[in-house]
Amino acid sequence: MKPYLGFCHLSQGDNLFTLISAALCNHANEFETLISTEIAKNGYWLHWVNDVLPADQWLLKHPDEWGDVLLCSLSEACPIVLGPLEPLNNTPQPGVNILEIEHLEPIEALDSQLGVDPKKYVPDILRDAVFGQPTPTDAEQLHYQQAVPVMKTYALLDAAKMPYLLPDILQASGLHYESLFQGTLQDEISHHAPYLVELEQDHRLTRQLFTGPQGILGLWEKSLGIFIRTRAEFSALRHHLRKFTRLQNAQGKGYFFRFWEKTSLPALTHGQPAELAEALLQDTSYLGQFWLIPLPEDNKVITCKRHPERHGQPTRPAKITEEILAAFDTNLEQFQDQLMIDNALKHFANNELTPPAPDQAHLLNLLAFLRTEGFSDKEKRQEALDRYTHAYSLGLADQALAIFKESAQGPAIRLWHVNNLIKDSSS
Repeated sequence: MKPYLGFCHLSQGDNLFTLISAALCNHANEFETLISTEIAKNGYWLHWVNDVLPADQWLLKHPDEWGDVLLCSLSEACPIVLGPLEPLNNTPQPGVNILEIEHLEPIEALDSQLGVDPKKYVPDILRDAVFGQPTPTDAEQLHYQQAVPVMKTYALLDAAKMPYLLPDILQASGLHYESLFQGTLQDEISHHAPYLVELEQDHRLTRQLFTGPQGILGLWEKSLGIFIRTRAEFSALRHHLRKFTRLQNAQGKGYFFRFWEKTSLPALTHGQPAELAEALLQDTSYLGQFWLIPLPEDNKVITCKRHPERHGQPTRPAKITEEILAAFDTNLEQFQDQLMIDNALKHFANNELTPPAPDQAHLLNLLAFLRTEGFSDKEKRQEALDRYTHAYSLGLADQALAIFKESAQGPAIRLWHVNNLIKDSSS
């Protein structure tokens, strides 16, 4: 072990602090773990560290700080030394948003590219966003002092979308990848785990991830996860993201947080939940992460990053609040409703039903109505939507709606009556 020094950003409740710490350890990740455990004894929460370096390198980089004072107290008998707390004001400046969110559209996924030479690995509209090397800002130059690390490209992919297949694809790719899980949990659900993979611009897997159903072995439509740009190294990024896979609310109840899911991400970008997103985006790099969130069904990609005026500022502790849970529930409900409507309208696209077909707004209102009339089960709600759509095409919408309003009867009985209504009209 050898002495390390680093800046630490922590909080107690809504109060934010920074301090310099020294510790005897083997590497930067161990430094963070040791400091986190130590400050937790006094009720503080460590949510990020930066510039964690071996003591000799740190002192060269920060000669005006007083790290050498901490080192004088460091020994095997006292392997952790904390400097004094310095309060921070984390109130966003007026008019400054926490996040910057943009929509890139329309996105056309790659096709088979027959006769194209050289073949593209990323759609043109996304090339700079996914693999471009932005010029380091003045603040970055000052922060890193030496050479600014290159901007790397990662993908966080959900094997639950392709159980067993995705881990095999990653293994065959030869790219650097690891699960966010480890230990017993990884052993139990390795084929359904989230995997972080460092992408290369001219690699076949990169092309697959951006290739649609018209191409060969395309994965774009699978919505496997998100793309991440950051100057952080693989191990540092994985270590950071792992801290968010399980969060607690104020009562200590734990939640498994699938932040790579598109059903979760939109909820993080509005209102108070954005503070959780900011903490998630702020890794060990100065700028933090730049996310690209594919929405294949809408032919677009949403980009998300910290506002420039927030760079270098500490983030609030990552915690699940009632507002965040409500936002997740609302967004998940909207996502499920859209899937149900798409499934119901497929009967027209497949020529199983003949027009007229109800419009989207009409069916959204119907789903809201069904929830109030006892159709709490998702499968029953989908069946009711399908039966209503069929009745609508036959000019029987009012009769079907009247049956669904008979809330004294259970959902199964009402569905039976609507089925009979449709059968009788066809006989």
